[in-house]
Amino acid sequence: MNFLSHYYFDRQTSSLRIMGSLLPDFIKNAGKFKIESPLKQPEKYSEPGINEIYLGWKNHIIIDKLFHSSDFFYEQTQRIKEKIQPITEGTEIRPSFLAHISLELMLDHLLIKYNHLHVQDLYTALQTAPKETIIEFLNLCRVESPETVMNFLNNFTSSKYLISYQKTANIAYALNRICMRVWPEGMEKQKIDELHDQIDQYIAENETELLKIFNVMALELSNYKNKNLRQ
Repeated sequence: MNFLSHYYFDRQTSSLRIMGSLLPDFIKNAGKFKIESPLKQPEKYSEPGINEIYLGWKNHIIIDKLFHSSDFFYEQTQRIKEKIQPITEGTEIRPSFLAHISLELMLDHLLIKYNHLHVQDLYTALQTAPKETIIEFLNLCRVESPETVMNFLNNFTSSKYLISYQKTANIAYALNRICMRVWPEGMEKQKIDELHDQIDQYIAENETELLKIFNVMALELSNYKNKNLRQ
């Protein structure tokens, strides 16, 4: 899941837990860093504040695991792939990759469209989370360059680009930028416009079905945690 979808599940918690729920993706986007997974040594993260970030991080990992192994994810990405595959012809972009990211950004868009969350509240939480606690957490999990991650975080919160996901045209451009991290040539404007049209059409035809995943995931997340508590 993408930033807003992860925030959705922790939006009513503390600013540090919200930070933790997005931190794995912040690190991944900031650079190709080797880190020591916090889940391997949870005892290191027991101090107040640090533990809040840890709990958000743990939630992120569980949610991604449940989401990416779900029938919903497989079925939706296959259907989106069929729609957008012609657009990727003549480029190096893998349609399966584009379908995956398209689905995640569509879900973020729908959360904004139907006021299931407020994007500014996310930015406020990220800006108010104590920076010294975040840096301490990054050091505990041996992130190679904590300052690079913090710079990414500062840019992320100042740009507020997630607000732009209200418009599906901006999703198409965001998808092209994401693809350009892997395939530098990206897509030409005509293909971006075609992608926008396909996204618009897909959302219009499937938004009710797409939105159901949040209730399904909330239940699965609760069941997963209860099961592990009993073990």
